[in-house]
Amino acid sequence: MSQDLRDILQTTLGNAFVVERELTGGGMSRVFVATETALGRRVAIKLLPPELANAVSAERFRREIQVVAQLQHPHIVPVHTAGEGKDILFYTMPFVEGETLRARLQRETRLPLADATRIFSELVDALAYAHAHGVVHRDLKPENVLLSGGHSMLTDFGIAKALSEATGAGQLTTAGLVLGTPMYMAPEQIGGDGHIDHRADLYALGLVGYEMLAGRLPFEAATMQAMLAAHLSATPRPLVSLRPGVDPRLVALIHACLEKDAARRPHSAVEIAAALATITSTPERRAVRGRWRAAAVVAVLAVLGGAGWWATRRPPALDSIAVLPFENAGGDPGDAYFADGISEDLTNALAKVKGLTVTPRTSAANAFKLWGKSDDLRALGGRLNVATVLDGRVRRDGARLRVTAQLTSVRDGSVLWSETYDRQPKDQFALQDELTRAIVDRLRLQLGMARTAKGRSTNLAAYDLYMRGRYLWNQRTRIGLTGAVKSFDEAIQLDSSFAAAHAGLADAWALSGIFGYDSPAIAFPKARIAADRAVELDSLLAEPHVSRGLVACFYEWDWDRAGREYSRAIGLDSTYATAWLFRAWLEAFEGHHEQALTTMRHGQQLSPLDLTIAARVGTILFYLNRPDEAEREYRAAMQLDPNAFIVRSELGILLTTRGRYDEAMRTSPPVTGDFSRLEAGARGYLLGRMGRTAEARQLIDSLQAYRARRFVPRDAIALTYMGLGDAESAMRELERAVNEDRSWGALLVQLDPRYAPITRHARFAALQRALHVEHVALSPALTQR
Repeated sequence: MSQDLRDILQTTLGNAFVVERELTGGGMSRVFVATETALGRRVAIKLLPPELANAVSAERFRREIQVVAQLQHPHIVPVHTAGEGKDILFYTMPFVEGETLRARLQRETRLPLADATRIFSELVDALAYAHAHGVVHRDLKPENVLLSGGHSMLTDFGIAKALSEATGAGQLTTAGLVLGTPMYMAPEQIGGDGHIDHRADLYALGLVGYEMLAGRLPFEAATMQAMLAAHLSATPRPLVSLRPGVDPRLVALIHACLEKDAARRPHSAVEIAAALATITSTPERRAVRGRWRAAAVVAVLAVLGGAGWWATRRPPALDSIAVLPFENAGGDPGDAYFADGISEDLTNALAKVKGLTVTPRTSAANAFKLWGKSDDLRALGGRLNVATVLDGRVRRDGARLRVTAQLTSVRDGSVLWSETYDRQPKDQFALQDELTRAIVDRLRLQLGMARTAKGRSTNLAAYDLYMRGRYLWNQRTRIGLTGAVKSFDEAIQLDSSFAAAHAGLADAWALSGIFGYDSPAIAFPKARIAADRAVELDSLLAEPHVSRGLVACFYEWDWDRAGREYSRAIGLDSTYATAWLFRAWLEAFEGHHEQALTTMRHGQQLSPLDLTIAARVGTILFYLNRPDEAEREYRAAMQLDPNAFIVRSELGILLTTRGRYDEAMRTSPPVTGDFSRLEAGARGYLLGRMGRTAEARQLIDSLQAYRARRFVPRDAIALTYMGLGDAESAMRELERAVNEDRSWGALLVQLDPRYAPITRHARFAALQRALHVEHVALSPALTQR
């Protein structure tokens, strides 16, 4: 691949340069050394490889690089030119003889105090100058610090910003690609915050300074996930314990740069330079530093007018809150759903308060799962961009219920309010109302005219069963959905007017039909009856309208009705991310593929850590023929749960279509007795493509045999035939899936590239008519192959 890129680069450059060799690679760019023919000078050429270049806008990338090219400073490697060629983007800069700071650290572990202080000071000067010109580095690390002639030079300035802007996203994380290096990322960078400013560079500066002096980073972790969690919540080991004798003022300055809250770090690199001036050093270094500090101040005043010059991240308003999952303090696994239900009910209650912004429950729960709870909750609250965080614990003791709740300020970690309540279980709902009022009073809000809805039951036992059902429903497995149906049914038997339980029952049956655990002819009519009953009981509840939409979309193929139901749900609750998830599916079925991606990403913005939505962003990208982006989304989703069958199956499908069969086999989950249509189709297609014909046919026989005692989606069998190259048999199974089973999986012939040969079959048009998609455009994954 390196040779291929070198050839592409040489062809693009023509006779102006002679490309010699690749200097280094990895990360966001590849670096080649070349000689400029006209001047005979050696240059370094940073190149974005095709898999990244194809995902960005060349014009916007070039525009951002032009901004960086304006930087002229002795401690910044300048940019000469920028250009593009076949599937690549690149820019040129001087070739600097010497080594990287990383190479020196690997050789010496930690640097002499004088050298570390000098390099730190020179980096501060470079940052002060760049920040004054409105340029933030965003990826400061030892690999980007070049040491030459006794001085340091910072390179790759603005490359992360250029990529961020070139994607059109305006943020540091797009399509699952983290534009930065986990070991050197500021807390606010980790989630792809769109308001990253110069203080992220100051955090990375503190990390580099710490590493030069201590010979190690302040956080050590075995995985990227653990490292990200450390940046969010771990306390750095005191530098003085690792490097005694360092001036305590320098130690304090480095630790100040490492504050989790950007507002608590030094305000600017100029401020750090001023602090450094008070630290003992040689007269020569003080003179050099003083000249460049003065130049930086002049640049700040000239470029920014001396006031109001940082567009910092807008702090969250006081009226914003995240409710974390309450701890099941009793330890009984059977009561886990009850503690979870307390936090969900509080989230729902607070969401009805006028003027209060509440983080969606899924986002709060997954953030808690991924990063855990820090001692002061500030890091987690900052990650969710809220001003306050509510957490607590629930303990059942016989017939009594004890709930402890605490409201914490994200800004300074102070406890705004806390209380412990002991109640009889029958007082649960009064307790929840009391908690809500106390929190709202503390936030100085007025309670809105919230209606009294039938979305929740006053029957404690019924509500207990409902929460158990939702807990099981979220698992998306056959066992989980079967248990959910049972729990919702029992809740309804205790309280037949419990609208939310009817909606939950509808959702459980709908997902059973969608995943192929039950026959569509059985599952969806039951879902429709339950959803209609929920709407009768409470027409202003959003959830049953989504359930109605699921029936119309995945069973009746009534696109207009499905669209009306999803729109109704979003109108009632625009923060209900599940509504956006299934609306995106509808748009994909209707051929509005780009709009489907926009809608799915909106759902992801509402619940950025929702595993299902994260995976489905990857799925839509796959259908848009953007496999590299899709793979990044899948791998990012796997960080939330590496064993999730949805993500593993979808990633396995993508890898199979790209010919990476061995990797796909390791990734795809096996077909067990509880399989869904997803695992069966993914594994069957893979076996066929690998040439393991006997195993693929054995799987077909097994699936056919299963149908004697349980429902098996025929589209899973069809996909296995597609893997074997037998389009005729696949078409026969698809026709039976439509005409006999009314299986929605056949709709994927419009989207999934595995079905490409079917689109050329003589009976394809008739199949489209049967699916009500005869006028729908095929996905780019089918038309661009």
